[in-house]
Amino acid sequence: MGNFKEDIARIRAFVFDVDGVMTDGGITVTPEGEFLRTFYAKDGYALSLALKKGYRIAIITGGRGKALQVRFDMIGIEHVYTNCHHKLKALHELRDIWGMEPDEMQVLEIAALAHDIGIKNAELKYGYNNGKLQEQEGPPEARRLLREAGAEDAAVERACYLVAHHHTYRNIDGLDYLILVEADFLVNMYEDKADADTIRTAYDNIFATESGKMLCRQLFSLEY
Repeated sequence: MGNFKEDIARIRAFVFDVDGVMTDGGITVTPEGEFLRTFYAKDGYALSLALKKGYRIAIITGGRGKALQVRFDMIGIEHVYTNCHHKLKALHELRDIWGMEPDEMQVLEIAALAHDIGIKNAELKYGYNNGKLQEQEGPPEARRLLREAGAEDAAVERACYLVAHHHTYRNIDGLDYLILVEADFLVNMYEDKADADTIRTAYDNIFATESGKMLCRQLFSLEY
C-alpha cells in the first residue's frame, strides 16, 4: 500500500455482499417463501452513479430471493451472483470476465460474425444444414476469409476452433467459447420461438455467465 489517495484512484471495480452491507441485516420471509429485505435508497443512487462513471460493479451473496435480482436489475448491475456458497469461485469468474484481453475479445467478435458461415456450403452439398454440418463446413470457409482479411494466425485458428465447436456443449474450454454458445442460444431461441420448457432447460444447463443469465431472464421473462 502506498498513499491511500493514490491507491483509491486506481480502483476500477467494486464487489459487494448484500445482507448487512446494503441492508440492515433483517430478512422477512413471506408465507410464499419469498425473502424480503429493506435496501437503502442512497446506496442504489451511489451504485448507479458508479456505473455511469465507468466503474465495474458486481454482487456476490449467499442470499436468495426474486427481490434481490429485481433490485439489482433496476440499478443496472450486470454481474449478480445470488445463493452463492462458493464466493471465491464467483470472484475468479469475475476476474476472468473483466480481465478478457483485447486479442481474446477480437477472436470472440470474429467467431460471432463467422460461426454460421458453413450454412450455405452445407445446403449446397447436402441439401440441408444442421449444427454438426455447420461445424464441419464452417472452418475452411472462415479460415480462407480471415486469412484474406489479414487476421493473425493465432486469431484465425482460435476463431476456426470456435466455429467448429459452437454447437458442441461439452468441455467448453474458454470464456470466448462460453459467451459464443450463450449468445447463439439466445438468438436461436428467440428466432425459433422456443417454448418455455426449452428456454428453462437451456437456462439451467447451458447458461453460466451472469451476463448471459440476465439477458435470458430479460428476453424471455424468466422468473428465478
